Amino acid sequence: MRLSPFYHALVVAVTFTIAGCSSSGTDSVTTGASAIAKVAGDTQRVVAGTAVTINPSVRVTNASGVAVSGVAVTFAVASGGGSLASTTATTGNDGTAASGQWTLGSAGGVNTVTASAANVSGTVTFTATGLSIAGISKFAGDGQSAAPYAAVATPPAVKVVDGSGNPVAGVSVTFFIQSGGGYVNSGGNIAYVTTNASGVAALTSWYLGASVGANTMSAFTAGTGVAGNPLTFTATAQ
Repeated sequence: MRLSPFYHALVVAVTFTIAGCSSSGTDSVTTGASAIAKVAGDTQRVVAGTAVTINPSVRVTNASGVAVSGVAVTFAVASGGGSLASTTATTGNDGTAASGQWTLGSAGGVNTVTASAANVSGTVTFTATGLSIAGISKFAGDGQSAAPYAAVATPPAVKVVDGSGNPVAGVSVTFFIQSGGGYVNSGGNIAYVTTNASGVAALTSWYLGASVGANTMSAFTAGTGVAGNPLTFTATAQ
């Protein structure tokens, strides 16, 4: 029987639709894992003993480069000490899997984590550098005066360095009003500021108390054996 042009076009359309549905048009497959590669979380630098910003993650693919889901991935601390909040993960539809929070060892230096996938040969290695805090010192804002309940001209600032005197970025510094009243930054008697690339952490403001007299503020960072820790800033309300 000879098909009309209309029915012929309909048959062709249906055939292509069925073929498309039966092909591997999804973003991932569930078998044939053959490669593992790093996605994110490599070559980070944070203070020793603290967690990295981005946890290590990998992508598992097959021989054609298509993501493979449902693959078990194992992460392990290889050097430097520290810990992982979780060491196993399963790849999702995009073929990726990430470790739990990676906290570096307490000593400064290189830390590494390896990742391997089930039935895939080889491993990948992530590195992170733990920065040692050796000292904290006043950078600006000490010994000032201002009217009661007014802000000092230069907000207190500190600088954090390592054992070689190099600035250490990413360190949390606590500023705390000890006496005299007043407040810091947008309000309250305590503020947490992270050191910048120059190793400096600075308040945005320090308002003195309502009474005439001495005001004091401490500044410190976590860790033992840090020279200068804690620091004391003074100001006079007059």
